[in-house]
Amino acid sequence: MKRLYQQHIPKLFSRSITTHDVQFACDHSAQASKLRELYVDLAASNFGRPGCSEGTLEEWEKLFLTQPDLRRLLLRSLRVGDHKRNFVKSEEHYLEDGGVSI
Repeated sequence: MKRLYQQHIPKLFSRSITTHDVQFACDHSAQASKLRELYVDLAASNFGRPGCSEGTLEEWEKLFLTQPDLRRLLLRSLRVGDHKRNFVKSEEHYLEDGGVSI
């Protein structure tokens, strides 16, 4: 998980989030998993930012239709200013699992 976090949230350069990344995380993790939460947060924070998200409009639309948590967070992101659009939490948040570090 730490490696995934650091790929997307490094100090200087970051890897863009793709529809395939998000779909894979949603398909292969529990609804309340930290992995899923990370990818939903990344997608909602970076959707619409040039160079930060990749995928066709059709692929994103499918994700928003099939992943209600992602759709809700994206809609929330549209209601706040750009400076408040970062929903990604600290690295430690995603490494915790019920108080136990994983």
